[in-house]
Amino acid sequence: KELIDKMTDANAGVSSDRQLQGKSNFISWTRDFERAAKAKDVLNLLKGEEKILDEPKEETYLNDGPRASRSKEVAQLATPGAETPTPANLSLTHAIIKWQADYKKWENNRVMVRRAKDLLNGWVCEGIAIELEEYDNPVDAYKYINKRYKVSDDRARELLLDKVSETKLADFATMTEYVNKHRQLKADLKKVQHTCTDSQFVTNVL
Repeated sequence: KELIDKMTDANAGVSSDRQLQGKSNFISWTRDFERAAKAKDVLNLLKGEEKILDEPKEETYLNDGPRASRSKEVAQLATPGAETPTPANLSLTHAIIKWQADYKKWENNRVMVRRAKDLLNGWVCEGIAIELEEYDNPVDAYKYINKRYKVSDDRARELLLDKVSETKLADFATMTEYVNKHRQLKADLKKVQHTCTDSQFVTNVL
């Protein structure tokens, strides 16, 4: 629980302008959020490339012989100093080891799912967070976001070019921040099949 509590703080400090507000900032949000999700090792899970595991049930592993007999043997095998397993209960020993290994994998996977869910909730505005409440599975929540707010390349280009023209030096504390913002917009434009040449980039900055 302590580990999970620490992970819930991972999204602390996400400013409202970086949170997903809707279609208007979906492109820039995707860039920033996927970078954060990758750093937290949950991007593959959110994209469905890593499975969400079901809790392994002990009875599916220890299914040989009467239950009372199995319980007694399990207790004996778990006792420190117990005798070396005989051929008769060797398969049971293997089953216990397999169940313990799978249970550990499931516990780790559960932590990652919780981390992904908390991270996702921290990177969307309050209105969208409410929409996500019906999804217990962060993978389904991420699919919903992409289906609901993703914009076409044509629309994305329009929005990004508008942001380029609206980005002014006076709105930034330093020249570095200003130039970096233009770099981000240039990278976003490339993702939607719009090439911004170096000369255009310099013109935009000037």
